[in-house]
Amino acid sequence: MNTIEVKLPEKLYEYVKLFSQERGLLIEDYLIEVIIDNLEVNENDKLITYVELCRKYLSEGENLLKQKNYVQACEKIWGFASIVVKIIAFKKFKQILKKHKQLWSFVNYLSKEVGDEILKWFAVANELHTNFYENELPDELIEKYIHYVISYGKELLKKYQIQDIND
Repeated sequence: MNTIEVKLPEKLYEYVKLFSQERGLLIEDYLIEVIIDNLEVNENDKLITYVELCRKYLSEGENLLKQKNYVQACEKIWGFASIVVKIIAFKKFKQILKKHKQLWSFVNYLSKEVGDEILKWFAVANELHTNFYENELPDELIEKYIHYVISYGKELLKKYQIQDIND
């Protein structure tokens, strides 16, 4: 993924941080959604952007886990899981999910197709997200949760024929 660094005035950054937290999103994810929503981005480019973001969160999460930076790894793997759900929603319905409630509603919908395991998977991913703020989970449990979220997330991507996440 080609990236650029953008410097924001501190006050604007605080707004972006607040709005992203209110939606349960990473700042990068929130900014990408704002850009996609407000510019005429074609559907294929939207999907490619989400796939690249998914790959980025997965790679960063795995690297942070190797470094034993568990709190940051939790948030990146939450980002991976939430983007997996968003990719599937976009691929199936050309719909962009923006809020936690929309993610949960869509995961519930998908459970009718793939079974209740997806509900457990997303709950575990959400627990990782919560741990980013609370830092309560033991390291060993974090490692188990992260491996589970990655493994099942990759299964979902394969099931819905979304390629190139690990490339």
